[in-house]
Amino acid sequence: MPRLSPLQRAYLLGYRRAKAQMSRELHEMARRLDDEIAELADEMKGMRDEFHRYQAVERAIATERDLDAWLN
Repeated sequence: MPRLSPLQRAYLLGYRRAKAQMSRELHEMARRLDDEIAELADEMKGMRDEFHRYQAVERAIATERDLDAWLN
């Protein structure tokens, strides 16, 4: 590798430092995104479960109101 001038060396060191910091920040952003996705998935599962519960209640009410269903 050819000898670097002080300016080139400073630029190279700054570039490497910025690249390392960017890598750390990128990993942190990815971790936070994974956490947010997990929270959303949990929330969606809860909403789905609640929706299925409401459907079951509606079916039970419809069955109670259907007089023919009581005969079978």
